[in-house]
Amino acid sequence: FALASLIPQPICVEEQRAKLMPLEPSPEEHERELNEIYLLSKQLDGKIGLMPYDIFYNRILKTKEPSLVLRSRCSVCNNLEENEWLEVQDDGRAYGCGPLGLMFGDVRKDSLAEIMARNRDSEFVKRLADRRNLKGKCGACEFNSICGGCRARAYVHTGDMFAEDPYCPYKPKVQRR
Repeated sequence: FALASLIPQPICVEEQRAKLMPLEPSPEEHERELNEIYLLSKQLDGKIGLMPYDIFYNRILKTKEPSLVLRSRCSVCNNLEENEWLEVQDDGRAYGCGPLGLMFGDVRKDSLAEIMARNRDSEFVKRLADRRNLKGKCGACEFNSICGGCRARAYVHTGDMFAEDPYCPYKPKVQRR
């Protein structure tokens, strides 16, 4: 289980757009960066471990090493099975996903077990984790069980949490012709 909020995340979608979108590299640049990280991790194997917390990195790994067994990196979705992620703001509010505003309690008032149970038992979170609800290329993608795109980024860019993640440069096999 990890408590995480390394970079204070704006909860307001408009703030997220205004602060973060100008800083984002293009999807193609990001893809190149992830491939460079993969190559570097192979060069440093045994010396230092590199594992970026990035929703798309699983697709990179699976493409390069098909025998790997992977699971989604989405913190919200993984909390249905693993109580491993919680974003805690400086005021004590605890979120399954800060950018989506999924607050499940306050660490100053609630136990971690209560907060994580609310996250795990949330019908909304279950809908987010169900990959059959994904739209666009995320819904059609052969990697959606280990990736699925970032629901917060889809929401920030489109207003729809189930829309395709506009940051992904990958084109699913079923959409290639």
